[in-house]
Amino acid sequence: MVLIVFGYLFASFAALAITKLAGYDHIIERLTNPNLKDIDTINIYRIFQIAVHMGLFLVGPVLYLLLVEENPVQKLGLNQNPFRFSYLVIVVLMLVCLPGINFTHTLNEAVHLPNWLSGVEKWMQEKEDSAKYLTDAFLSMKSYKDLAINLVMFGFLPALGEELFFRGALFSIIKDWTGKKHLTIFITAFLFSAIHMQFYGFLPRFLLGMGFGYLFVFTGSIWAPIWAHFLNNALAVIVAFFFFQGKSAVNQDDFGSLDNFWLNLLSIASTLSLFWVIYRVRWSKNGAP
Repeated sequence: MVLIVFGYLFASFAALAITKLAGYDHIIERLTNPNLKDIDTINIYRIFQIAVHMGLFLVGPVLYLLLVEENPVQKLGLNQNPFRFSYLVIVVLMLVCLPGINFTHTLNEAVHLPNWLSGVEKWMQEKEDSAKYLTDAFLSMKSYKDLAINLVMFGFLPALGEELFFRGALFSIIKDWTGKKHLTIFITAFLFSAIHMQFYGFLPRFLLGMGFGYLFVFTGSIWAPIWAHFLNNALAVIVAFFFFQGKSAVNQDDFGSLDNFWLNLLSIASTLSLFWVIYRVRWSKNGAP
């Protein structure tokens, strides 16, 4: 926790210094009362988003793994080849699971809190709307330079940082406490979804977190969930890019959604089957994880 706080504070001050050196003014005002149609405000948010994400999810976990773990490279499988057969299957897996994940998102949206918690539900909806408004402002950029920046900001950095945090450092800590890998996968997936503070996307994000956890356990390498996480995020960024360019009628929220219940069920069954394939490949080639 100390390392995380250190990383967050260091990144925040670094972002503030970078924006000052870049010549931006009224930085705090723009962050607290943003006009997301102003390109300078978007750029300030980008700098802070990237810096704070690195501070929270990269600095702390990397320092922890280097200072505490005896052999983090071997423990996380960082020395494994990230281009084995399993990684080709992961590409198919992330495409096949889309309808099923989107179906769980629909189920999640149908959940409502009791009347006596209406204030909490209203607050959660406002948080959801605010997050979506900010995300859409980033994704609505229309140049290929913006696409490249968004792939780094929403694709690469979250995949690398969040996996090193949740399936790396945090997974190691909780597994040492509990001694149970399945419980550890559940807890890290729950925290992974909860930290995003998006109640109406909690279930699909939790299931993604479970999937990333099992990919880590089944392959024995952190590269597997990093690759899957990147594919999931990058696909949404690319779909949004073409949507906001007017070259596609499908936005990132609806991509992969199917109205047919049985096709959604087939997606879920196919996803579980592909996990079984990855599980068997790992066991047959390298022994039980």
